[in-house]
Amino acid sequence: MEAPAGPAAPSHVRCPNCMRMTDHIQSYRHPFVVFAIVFFSVDGTGQTVFGCPKCVRKRLRENMLVSLLIANVLCWIPIPVIVLQLQASHLDTHPSIPPEYWYLARLPLPNRAARVQEERARRKRLWVILFILAIVIAALVFVMPVLADRR
Repeated sequence: MEAPAGPAAPSHVRCPNCMRMTDHIQSYRHPFVVFAIVFFSVDGTGQTVFGCPKCVRKRLRENMLVSLLIANVLCWIPIPVIVLQLQASHLDTHPSIPPEYWYLARLPLPNRAARVQEERARRKRLWVILFILAIVIAALVFVMPVLADRR
């Protein structure tokens, strides 16, 4: 019997995160937990991370740090899963592109000018937020003690 005719698997695809060509796409799903004193939530569908191995590892590390903060005392739920996925991403190094990510081969080349402009806008927003935060901290440090002394 012959294999069914269909689109051939691409040998290289563009990573959706870093836009570099790669012959290996990894995909991992891990739980997403939020814990507060009066609120607790576990997302049953989880969070999917995919891309080239370098980008996947970076996103898994970021998600692990975020899970430490938002899951608090329940971080034992997502952290072991993410650590095992990090280990698996280092062990799985053979070239492979799952069929659900074949569309990445048709991603257009990145527009460098738009990317630079986006990065500048992101930096500008960061500086504005830091400036506002500095004003709030300065008000708390310098103005609040003066107002407290007046009473």
